Amino acid sequence: MTASRGLGHNGDFGENEKVLQAIVMADSFNERFMPITLDRPRCLLPLVNVPIIEYTFEFLAVSGVQEVILFCRAHADQIKQYLSRSRWSKPTSTMHIQIVVNNECTSVGDALRDIDGRSVIHGDFLLVCGDVVSNINLSQALQAHKQRRQVDRNFILTMVLKETSPFHRSRERCESGIFAIDSATGECLAYESVESENLQQVTLPLARLSTAKELSIRYDLMDCQIDICSVNVLALYTENFDYEDVRKDFLRGVLTSDILGVKIATHILTHEYAGRVRSPHLYESISMDIIERWVFPIVPEADLLEEQPYSYRRGNCYHGLDVVLSRSASVGNNVVLGNGVSVGENSIVRNSVIGANCQIGSDVVIENSFIWDNSCVENGCRIVHSIIADHVRVRCNTRISRGCLVTSNITLGPRADIPPSIRVAKLGEHVELSMRNLAIGESDDLASLTARQKFLGEESDGAVWGGAIDENEDSNSDNGLKEERRTAFEIGSIFHNSRPSFDDVLSEDDEDHDEQHDADPAAENSFGRNSVKFFHDSLDLMKHAIESNYVVDNALLEINGLKFACNATFSECRQVILQALFSFIEVAAIPKSVDKLFLKWAPLLSRFTQGVEEQVELINTVEKTCQTSEGLERSFQFIVPVLYKSDVLEDDAIITWYRNNEPSNSLFVRQIRSFVQWLEQDDEDEDSGSDSDSDS
Repeated sequence: MTASRGLGHNGDFGENEKVLQAIVMADSFNERFMPITLDRPRCLLPLVNVPIIEYTFEFLAVSGVQEVILFCRAHADQIKQYLSRSRWSKPTSTMHIQIVVNNECTSVGDALRDIDGRSVIHGDFLLVCGDVVSNINLSQALQAHKQRRQVDRNFILTMVLKETSPFHRSRERCESGIFAIDSATGECLAYESVESENLQQVTLPLARLSTAKELSIRYDLMDCQIDICSVNVLALYTENFDYEDVRKDFLRGVLTSDILGVKIATHILTHEYAGRVRSPHLYESISMDIIERWVFPIVPEADLLEEQPYSYRRGNCYHGLDVVLSRSASVGNNVVLGNGVSVGENSIVRNSVIGANCQIGSDVVIENSFIWDNSCVENGCRIVHSIIADHVRVRCNTRISRGCLVTSNITLGPRADIPPSIRVAKLGEHVELSMRNLAIGESDDLASLTARQKFLGEESDGAVWGGAIDENEDSNSDNGLKEERRTAFEIGSIFHNSRPSFDDVLSEDDEDHDEQHDADPAAENSFGRNSVKFFHDSLDLMKHAIESNYVVDNALLEINGLKFACNATFSECRQVILQALFSFIEVAAIPKSVDKLFLKWAPLLSRFTQGVEEQVELINTVEKTCQTSEGLERSFQFIVPVLYKSDVLEDDAIITWYRNNEPSNSLFVRQIRSFVQWLEQDDEDEDSGSDSDSDS
């Protein structure tokens, strides 16, 4: 490479500078995926059966990056070996990847200081993490950064931020930020980190904000830490050894300094997709975004790995080669089956990813879970909202509850019942040493740790990982924040649950539009961009409201705000509320779940349901939602009476719906036949009572 650090006028894109560089942090410098990442780097974990780093490289290649400086700390040998066999090492690759290794770095700041000392960066560069998933083309952002630098050379960094709802499922809500931005210039004037949803207020520097021409205080920006930097950024890290974190230290340090005299700019995206696989619950959310085609054209059948081609099927199902499904197996929507997967009799798989060569036995239920390559799930098992690494054998009749992480090469069971939010490691020397170093109490010893594995099953060779669920990456975090992050995956799995596909939202009568959404849901369509935005933002909001036990009136205010902002209809509001409620119904306890949910939230439905005609439409929506929610078909017979009891539905509306649908003798008609007969008999009794009174 002929470019030198001095070319391009102190790091600008000069006329002679043709190589765009990027620094990629392969190490996350935290332990959120422990114990899975004890023996492998996070960037090589499979996301929809593709290593996470592949999505980051694809994003950079599309943006025109030609040279990547890949910084590695742990497991560098594995990363080198993977890249040597990947398409990026071929002569036809558009990117050259240079690996930099330093095992002594403990933060991003340390890594950047190390890179600065190597003099491998020769101009403006991109700084991203190795867990970014995005379909952004940064050409416009790079050009804007260049033009801004030409006007004012004090702009040393441009943050690429994504406009999104605070309740979006792909947003880390306990690691957000408040940005004060001058909308006229794009300059970021102030930044405060928000690490807890309980935060009531933040303090921003008034003197700095007063310089803005058009001040905007934004909490609706998702920060995936995609930065366009000048070489001055590296120099500042070298000069300030207390800069460790990119946002908490560097960004706040620059913005609050009166000495440095530099500026930070923002480039805000509205329609593109960007996310970071920062935690297990974001792993689930981003996986579902890819499966549901929100990252188009980055979709499973795009074949980022040549050896694993997929065929795309209706309902966002993707099948690899040589997939074998028994006749009675049920594969629902949003499922990816890798090469060589087999699913046994009467098994159910929905909203899940199954890796290559996995064997799923008979009478198995797998929901919202991720099972990596070469694992075996024997007969009668149930796995929900969990991550099961490769080469795991789950013995017969084992139940793995919500929020569990199981590392590689482990046997669980048989007949084990693993409680929620448990992490399972393979018992070995390095695991024992790591567990000893965790804050598990002075009274604990290895014998007591080993005893804790008993509920993993008689044949299990695993051990319960003794660390907190968030691995305590920040020693200064308060107890409330630790607890919040400890349950992040479990909670996130609930309120960040899969969005309904567009087929659930749009009219079933419009097959042409259905096909269009199957191809690319992010495209313009007859449903309207505002309606799509309302549906997904309000759905995330409702799920959060249910999970957090909001007061109904507070949820009403927020739904109304989104309704007016997006010009949504009452019908769309009802759809959102029902979809959210259905996502919390427990299949094993439908009557109890329906009573608990619908009795509380019926007043909210009532506010958006006026008159018999809309009540009939509401029943139709309930019916349709039951049809598209596998395992909840029989919930119809419980929901309608509860809505009647709560005064959301009148008897006239229920009887009208029944008579309109009675000729079909459908499952749903049969479910409420006795209830309708009771309503009709009650009406007759009232009529006869009225006649008797008038006769007397």
